[in-house]
Amino acid sequence: MQLETTTCLICGSGERVDYGEKNAVRFAKCTHCGYVAAAPMPSAEELAELYDSQHFYSSYHPEEAEDQTLFEQRQRQYVLDRDHCLEFAEGGRLLDYGCGNGQFLGTFPEAFQKHGYEFNRVTTDYLKEKGAFTVLDTEAEIRALPDGELDVVTMRGVIEHLIDPLATLELLSSKLRAGGVLYICATPNVDSPCALLYGTSWNQFTPPFHLHHFSPRTLALAGARLGLALIDCRFPYLGTPYESEGEDGERFLADTGRSAEGAELAASPPFPGTMMSLVFRKRGR
Repeated sequence: MQLETTTCLICGSGERVDYGEKNAVRFAKCTHCGYVAAAPMPSAEELAELYDSQHFYSSYHPEEAEDQTLFEQRQRQYVLDRDHCLEFAEGGRLLDYGCGNGQFLGTFPEAFQKHGYEFNRVTTDYLKEKGAFTVLDTEAEIRALPDGELDVVTMRGVIEHLIDPLATLELLSSKLRAGGVLYICATPNVDSPCALLYGTSWNQFTPPFHLHHFSPRTLALAGARLGLALIDCRFPYLGTPYESEGEDGERFLADTGRSAEGAELAASPPFPGTMMSLVFRKRGR
């Protein structure tokens, strides 16, 4: 485990409280901005073991995914997320940081020059075999890009998994041109109704995979420090493959009553506000 930092990564406050523990990972919450993170963080070596070949094949490989329903839902959500991004970016040099199996990046039209980076080396080999876009093997290759080289950077379901998300955002921001777009989507919202009600039983509280829990305000603060202005924020649920308005709403209402009576709640259902999508514009000339 890495050493625990004494100040909040987002706002610099030294005032944090215990948020809870799950799967032997402890979390702390900043009392000033509400940012929640593992304390301490796992090491890069521990994460490399976590995101191994089995994780890739069970989660992202079309023929071998353990949950085909979830896999098909994710494919449909890719298109919805892509369409959101296209409202703010029409083309240019695009980097999908944490591109997984490449299928989200693959939904973007030919107006984009596509590049993908993925931490999982098994995934990287798979992507190179497919040859659908340019694969960057290491972060060093991203650092080697000229500053201002990219028009669009996407991070889909990625930022909550990183050891040091602020360092990654700083790197990616430096590679964006002035006026370029950073699109962060499919990331959990710790200010959501379900996060607030269910706590460590929230269905997005899944250590050691999810190590950070942001809100629109904490990501807006983090972006502002790097010259990235938040220009759009949405909470996809209605109209997505995960929508089940009646059933999930009834469950949330019932669990609210159970919580008031002191009952321990099971994992939360899908619900409005749980996931968020944010669009940032790079400031400067």
